[in-house]
Amino acid sequence: MAEYNRLTSDLLAKGFDETRYPSYVKIAGGSFGVHPLDNGYGGFEYKRDFIWKQAFCTGCGLSVKGQNCITGLFYMGENWCYENNNPVILCPYQNGHCLRNDGRLWTDKDADGTLFFCVCHRAETYDYKNSLEKVRKEAETEKQKKYEVFKEQHGGKICRVHMAYSGKKREWKLCYDPVRCARECYSDFCPIRGRMLSGKKGNVFYDLKISTIRKDDTFFNGEPVVRIEKGKRFLDKPVSLDICTAIAATGSREIYRKEWWNRYSMQHMTDPDLQIEILNLRAESRESRDLMQDLEDIRNGITVVHASDQKKAAMQNKKERRQQRKQKKIQSLENRIRKQGFDSLSDMERVYAGKLLGEERVNELKAEQRDAPRQLSLFADAG
Repeated sequence: MAEYNRLTSDLLAKGFDETRYPSYVKIAGGSFGVHPLDNGYGGFEYKRDFIWKQAFCTGCGLSVKGQNCITGLFYMGENWCYENNNPVILCPYQNGHCLRNDGRLWTDKDADGTLFFCVCHRAETYDYKNSLEKVRKEAETEKQKKYEVFKEQHGGKICRVHMAYSGKKREWKLCYDPVRCARECYSDFCPIRGRMLSGKKGNVFYDLKISTIRKDDTFFNGEPVVRIEKGKRFLDKPVSLDICTAIAATGSREIYRKEWWNRYSMQHMTDPDLQIEILNLRAESRESRDLMQDLEDIRNGITVVHASDQKKAAMQNKKERRQQRKQKKIQSLENRIRKQGFDSLSDMERVYAGKLLGEERVNELKAEQRDAPRQLSLFADAG
């Protein structure tokens, strides 16, 4: 038998069972046994249209509407839910060591974004004047007022996308991230700059230096191996050069993170000497090359490749492979027509042959097949 939640235990003690139970509950899904109450939720569960209308109360006396409680939280060996009469809310005061809260929900963390859970229990009445909903509404009103004050203090040159509010400190701060502008913003006007963005588009280019130590049984074992991939693009699409310049000015941390975790972190597990470095970070409308620097790097034993050249080579190789596959299909289809005749093809295959070979080529193959010499049978006139 599964472990039942508090609601189920109480109902079974009152004589109810899986065939007869109050109208405000239902049997939870996910049964894993013969008995329908043996399910992952612990038996019965409240119907949402009932429990959401019920009143709850925190240890400090805040009234809470049932619909604003968090249920089904499995934490510290407990299922905090309506059915156990212990759903939780996010503490509006962000008190991690409230003496009126369940000690299992305490936390020592104090950073922004920390979830401070507070347990609730069923209450007889709901008092809006002393409720979670009223506290949250007042906090939201204060938050909006402080936003307007912050906006006025900065002459209106802020953007809501880059704003962050600390509920603990109850203050706003501007966290400008131009990468978010490049990926999310589609407006030509920048409120932080207070002007239209440059209409000239570009990208953020950089060079990626990959270095390691040679490991083999040759004379060169232990020698440094350095490779530089130049002209790599950080953004997937061209954006205003104003944004590109801002990204380049913020440093290479985001680019390094992208390169490391997308590609080189796994290689580092088998090659601890592997290191990468972001060089020559710049904002440009198109890729520029420094031929003299390339020659200098090559003289120093560094392998130099350009990302655009690699991309063109990859596209050319892909095109050649596609042409080879197409040519094989053409040869296979032509051989079949020569040997078996065009009439041996199905209707769909005939349409495909017309598109792949062209009408003129199909007629040539028909003529070849028709005029091809035939082997006569010695027994053709027998009988």
